[in-house]
Amino acid sequence: IYEPEPSDDDLREHRSLIREIIQSDEVLKKSK
Repeated sequence: IYEPEPSDDDLREHRSLIREIIQSDEVLKKSK
C-alpha cells in the first residue's frame, strides 16, 4: 500500500495536537 508523505502542514497540525494533549495532561497533574 502506497502512502503519500505527510505534508508540512499535516506535521505541524500533528505537533500542535500533541502539544495540546501534553499541556492538558500537565494541567490535570497540577490540579490533583
